[in-house]
Amino acid sequence: MKVNLQGLISLVVFLIMHTAYSQTSGNAEKIRNQEELRFSGSTVVVKTINEISAIYDSVYYYHCENGSELTLSARDTDIEYSDSLLTGYINQFYDSGEWINNTRYSYAYDTEKRPVRFSIDMWNGSVFYEFSRISWGYDTNGNNNLYLQESMIDGQWIANVRNDKIFGENNEILEETVFSYGNSIKWLYIYLPDWRLDSTLAYSMVEDQWIPDYIINHEYDANMNLVNDTIVSWNGEEWYPSVLTTYTYDESGNLITEVTGYYADLMLIYDTYDSLWYDGQNRKIGSLRRVWNENEWENAQLNEYSFDSYNNILTEDGYQWNTTSWVPTYKYSNTYRANILESQRWLDYDFYSPENFTYDSAWYYFDLSVHVFDTNSNKSNIKVYPNPASDKVTIVSDEDIRAVKLFTLQGGIIKEISKNQLKGKQAIIDISEQKAGTYIIEVTTRHNKSSFKILRR
Repeated sequence: MKVNLQGLISLVVFLIMHTAYSQTSGNAEKIRNQEELRFSGSTVVVKTINEISAIYDSVYYYHCENGSELTLSARDTDIEYSDSLLTGYINQFYDSGEWINNTRYSYAYDTEKRPVRFSIDMWNGSVFYEFSRISWGYDTNGNNNLYLQESMIDGQWIANVRNDKIFGENNEILEETVFSYGNSIKWLYIYLPDWRLDSTLAYSMVEDQWIPDYIINHEYDANMNLVNDTIVSWNGEEWYPSVLTTYTYDESGNLITEVTGYYADLMLIYDTYDSLWYDGQNRKIGSLRRVWNENEWENAQLNEYSFDSYNNILTEDGYQWNTTSWVPTYKYSNTYRANILESQRWLDYDFYSPENFTYDSAWYYFDLSVHVFDTNSNKSNIKVYPNPASDKVTIVSDEDIRAVKLFTLQGGIIKEISKNQLKGKQAIIDISEQKAGTYIIEVTTRHNKSSFKILRR
């Protein structure tokens, strides 16, 4: 996971309601203690479960290598936004008690709030200079038809990767061309009458001519699940089968096996066998990869996942098989506060000495205010009063209230009023037994799940 590119990959919308603050360059413990600032400020509004965007005024990174102490290493600061969209921030590294500029990231959008430019500038000790950029384009129907990645070389922008797409009348992709570091590939997509993908034709550019490369034929079952992918390759004279991948599903439509093999002299040779399993909420909680060893499947890689009640992922554990047992190779872990991500940690273990780790990195997210825009806010108008309060808090909504929960700032649930205890569009929750301080009240209605900061006097 490349931390500095998280904004690029997911284009997370950072919404800052106050001017981003600058942290002093104190020790790591001092910065951790400033978590208490997280919920001072605006109301936390949650659109629906797992569909929130939180504000971060700053992000701090810690890491260690080869078992050393976890120490402060970098931060993202000077975060700026415009019209609810992230427009830029600066990444700095921590060296001998000082913050040193490293990279500046900038974003630009069109009038439809779609990304059109992502720029990376590097610090040379005195100024930022242009390093690389990514551009996006769209057709008249809003389809993303251009991706362009460029690097600044000798004062000129040089294209490294360019991806052009052509879409049909129903916004289905018909043709895709990719130029990548001197190589060109083209795909043509053919569809069934119900718009399922029937086949994919691939071509490579050779001496300024498109030469057939391979065809992927797709097969489906009666439930419209993809069950077979067959790759047929061109050797310059004839087509021959090269790769076969088969898929199976459970009753809920979840993919549970994926088996891949390749052809040698028209004989299918197994390669990999992936198994996946899910919990009662259809969340993937594990996957197992096995590889074919002449006449049997052997364990190779195991992944396990855990989630909280909001479907936020808590942990991801990776293991490799050492011929007799599973050996841990990495661990991702996340913590949340009232459903807002507050920290992430990444551990890489030493395969030969799994009690040790070769890399340890942690990210802590801080904000002076938390606010998320709710695109469905017109569907539910919720009022919570009085605030501050000393005993009872009243919740009023224009929809029937289905649940009310009281949380600590650390995300721990204190009490809950369930649906069968509620009637109509008003509810009352008693906070008189709680100590003075700040709490989070979460209100669930038909269309919304909203959270409000409440001060107990």
